[in-house]
Amino acid sequence: MILLPLFLAFIGLTRENGYLRPLLDARSMGDVFQYLSPTAIILILSGKALALFGLYYLRTAVMDLLNREVATWEGVGFRQRKQSRDEDMGTRTNYFYVIGGKKFQVGERAYQAFENGKNYRVCFTPRRKVLVNIEVLD
Repeated sequence: MILLPLFLAFIGLTRENGYLRPLLDARSMGDVFQYLSPTAIILILSGKALALFGLYYLRTAVMDLLNREVATWEGVGFRQRKQSRDEDMGTRTNYFYVIGGKKFQVGERAYQAFENGKNYRVCFTPRRKVLVNIEVLD
C-alpha cells in the first residue's frame, strides 16, 4: 500500500510530458499547480491518501508486535456468518466468533470447530484485534 502511491505520483508527473523540469524548479505550491493538469493533481493527492492509509495500518501492526502484549476477554461464545454480494453477483462469506460481545473474524475451518454457548477466554492483539489464542473454560 505504500509503494502504490509512489507509483501513482510517478505516473502523474511523467505523463505531463516535459513538465517535470519546471515542477522541480517551482518555488511555491502555486507554481506547482500551474504546471500540472487536474488529472495529475488527482493522482498525486489520491496517492498521498493511500500512503497515509498504508502507513496507519503499518504503524498499528508494528505497535502490536513491539508491545509484546495481548489483551484477554472472557464470555459466552457464538458463531456468526455474514454473506454479502459483490458487484459481479458473486457471494462472499465472512466468519466470526462473538465472545462476550466482542467480534473476531476467523476462517471457515475455525468457524466449523467452534461450539456455541460455551464460555471462552480469548487472547488478541490490542490494536488490530487479531485472535491469538482461544480456550474453552467449561
